[in-house]
Amino acid sequence: MQSDVWPDWSRLRPGYLLETGGEKENPACKRIDDRYRTLGVGTVLRFRLRANPTRKVDTRSGPDGARRNGRRVDWRGEEERLAWLQRKGEQGGFRLLTVSGTSAVPSVVTWPGEMVAGSRPGGRLVATGGDTRLTFASVLFDGTLVVADRDRFQETLALGVGPGKAYGFGLLSIARPLD
Repeated sequence: MQSDVWPDWSRLRPGYLLETGGEKENPACKRIDDRYRTLGVGTVLRFRLRANPTRKVDTRSGPDGARRNGRRVDWRGEEERLAWLQRKGEQGGFRLLTVSGTSAVPSVVTWPGEMVAGSRPGGRLVATGGDTRLTFASVLFDGTLVVADRDRFQETLALGVGPGKAYGFGLLSIARPLD
């Protein structure tokens, strides 16, 4: 979990959390905001991102000139997924690093996951009991990046990357590189 506020676990039902016998706090929490502030331009980091790389199609302007949202479709090929991540990186204040010359972004590995399904209560599809069925293309990105814009990168860490954040996608996890 990543949060702007310290969590209050008191509303969980008794026995929900694992008993540790007082050895350590459960769940364990640590402040990361001070560490995030030390990240500057040129900082190299390992990262992991579970994302929903998509694009919008059928986006049109209505008769009133207002732009209408299209439907989201997932990028299926590895090249398209990596290009999506490169674009998100540029928007989010980081660049993907190259480690070997065998592909466009060799420091990034994609692990296509299962399709993740859910529903939105009160949606438009009657066939699913009044809920709208949602399907997400889950991709796990692992690699290294370099911070290019400190402020935008810190905002990206706080807000996440790409669509589907309410469904568990978009959390950019970072760590110092292994030596």
